[in-house]
Amino acid sequence: MSGEDPSCVLPVIFGKSNGPEFVQEVYTPVTYHNKSPDFYEEVKIALPARLTERHHLLFTFYHISCQQKQNQTGASETFIGFSWLPILSCDRLQTGQYCLPIALDRLPVNYSLHSPEKIPPQVPPVKWMESHKGVFNLEIQAVSSVHTQDNHLERFFTLCHALEGGATFPLRIREEKIPENKLEHELKLSIISLPSSRLEPLVLYLHLVLDQLFTLIMQPMVIAGQIANLAQIAFESVVSIVNSLHNSQELARDQQGRNGLLATYLYWVFRLADSPRDLLNTGPDGVLPPTEGRYSTMGRASATTVGAMLLQSRLRSSSNPDIPAPHSAEDTEVKNILSAKGYNNPGCRMSTYVDSSSHPQRSTGGTRPSNRKQFHEELALQMVVSTGVCRENAYKYAWFFFELLVKSMAQHVSQLEKQNVPRRSRFSDRFKDDITTIVSVVTAEIGTILVKQKEMEQAEKVNISLAFFLYDLLSLMDRGFVFILVKNYCNQMSAKSISMPTMIGIRLEFLRILCSHEHYLNLSLYFSSPASEPASPCPSISSQVSLHELVDWFGTGFM
Repeated sequence: MSGEDPSCVLPVIFGKSNGPEFVQEVYTPVTYHNKSPDFYEEVKIALPARLTERHHLLFTFYHISCQQKQNQTGASETFIGFSWLPILSCDRLQTGQYCLPIALDRLPVNYSLHSPEKIPPQVPPVKWMESHKGVFNLEIQAVSSVHTQDNHLERFFTLCHALEGGATFPLRIREEKIPENKLEHELKLSIISLPSSRLEPLVLYLHLVLDQLFTLIMQPMVIAGQIANLAQIAFESVVSIVNSLHNSQELARDQQGRNGLLATYLYWVFRLADSPRDLLNTGPDGVLPPTEGRYSTMGRASATTVGAMLLQSRLRSSSNPDIPAPHSAEDTEVKNILSAKGYNNPGCRMSTYVDSSSHPQRSTGGTRPSNRKQFHEELALQMVVSTGVCRENAYKYAWFFFELLVKSMAQHVSQLEKQNVPRRSRFSDRFKDDITTIVSVVTAEIGTILVKQKEMEQAEKVNISLAFFLYDLLSLMDRGFVFILVKNYCNQMSAKSISMPTMIGIRLEFLRILCSHEHYLNLSLYFSSPASEPASPCPSISSQVSLHELVDWFGTGFM
């Protein structure tokens, strides 16, 4: 029911296989000759997308006479009473088990606004069965992609919606009213409590939660006229969620030990917000041109489109998306080495160029200052300044943040059309310093684990994640800078008191991954003069200069 009038009955109940698809009412069987009847029917309802406080379930009870009395005409049903259950309670779906009382006469006015267990005193008296005791038991289960059914998630999304200018103050969350001057404090508490959400709803809304947290990391918000920087708290929450998903025994992992949900999010869902170029392409009313929906729940891409994107991503060069790569580009030796250890080859990894400009996203309201940060810079900064358990878990699951950095860097280059910009000018010096610090810290963590001779498998996974990270940076950053990171890695590992076989194995595995890069050989050749250099398949002025800067140590130390 969408209201109390008989005309408000909604045809949303799934019908039987031999009848209409949807019906307005359904009768349930009942056990015969039982003073405590058992209604064993299961009813499935398609909830309207937009629910109001008037929506409710209405139950009508009858006594059925199995034997018709003498001189009795008409139906053998005798009306007993009504009961009802509001769909929403404080803007939340009512789910779980309930024991409802039954009203024996006409329902009061505006009954749908109240629960039958709690009728306000001003309502006219109602005659109840067994003195208003609960006599009708039922259980409600909800399968919804709209309602979270988790207190922590619901509070977080509600506050974020208010932050985007989608609510009026004071903001009501269940029985609580939040004024605008307390929004920042409540939002911080909701971010901190996100990892405490139940696993099932957290998994269902994972991509939305991560998207919102990454937005808070990248973009400062204006709350009550003041700029609030929530980047650190949001990053800590992301780390906690990543840790919770990895520690769950119910969620699948791939051969590298990576959580499948996080890997899927990185490959299919994550992308940066609108670039300035996208905002310039808006229509006369400031509305972006229509595109396919980003999520499958909002708009489904055709199978042809998805297949073309997959094929294109597999055939692109890892350092220049405009250069097709051959089908047999994988290094067979590296493939065999890594598959023997349970790792995929570089050609099957998810860090490929994605043209995010073909999927523009609508910009948000006016609560955001114009000085938006670069996501890859802010993410690297948070990794550097993190402390305690957050720092430990961030580097323990470094693969996720490395892949996140690489994809955001690639999209940054694509959005701002920096493909033809010299590599040394693509990223800021501060970002390069942060990357240097991150690589140094991860290398130190690997060395510490190896020295203690504990969690060797974890050290190998982090080592390979770091190698693939530098492998991807060769396609995005100044290669001279990347080779310096490689040199620092080797020096740090050599300085550790690690047994020689272990150190050699770790370093060789690291270098084999780097050597599988498609342009690694071109970068490693020693040239006597610039005039004799062959044309690079991916020309870059800074890369050519870097060759001469590194030739003294690189040509003799690694070849």
